[in-house]
Amino acid sequence: MKGAKSSHVKVRPCSYTSDDLLSRMRCVNYVDEEHVAFDAWRDINDPQPFLCDFVHTECTSRKRTISYVHMQIAEQTTKSINAAIHPHVHIILVDSVASSQAIRALPRTVNFLNNAMEAVQFRKLNKVGANSRPNGFVMLFGKTTEPVVKELVNEEPIPADWTYSTYCRKYLDESVYMPVQYRNLGYKLSFTYAL
Repeated sequence: MKGAKSSHVKVRPCSYTSDDLLSRMRCVNYVDEEHVAFDAWRDINDPQPFLCDFVHTECTSRKRTISYVHMQIAEQTTKSINAAIHPHVHIILVDSVASSQAIRALPRTVNFLNNAMEAVQFRKLNKVGANSRPNGFVMLFGKTTEPVVKELVNEEPIPADWTYSTYCRKYLDESVYMPVQYRNLGYKLSFTYAL
């Protein structure tokens, strides 16, 4: 089999050849946090580009199947609105760390971002939950998903703004969501997670 190229994804030639070798590719599309949708399989030599960020490849011979998901940044043809006046916006989130903790624990990093990169720090953004999900909802939606416990200061807990069924089982399209606001202003979006 010869090497194939489709958009950005390049597939190297197999180390062996066989008439029984079947190689194919398909797009994997993000649906929501728990689901993806697969496009139909296409021959690996199909010249049409894959305009998706994840491309699933599979090569099968009589004895073995090799499957892999390739990542790429698929350039979309959408034009930015007022592209000349929009600076690049990067949201860097240090998971489960309050703003004041970041200043104490990462002083040089915070100083570099603020002074060298002209970063804007969300000074009053504090940790309100035990992990990524509740803290991310507060930052990106402005809504809590867990009660805010205030027992250390002898006060009643503040009830959550959204229940599990609200944020996990319903569309949030009508809610104010920071990345969508940026997209509507003409910015391109890319989500990158580092573990």
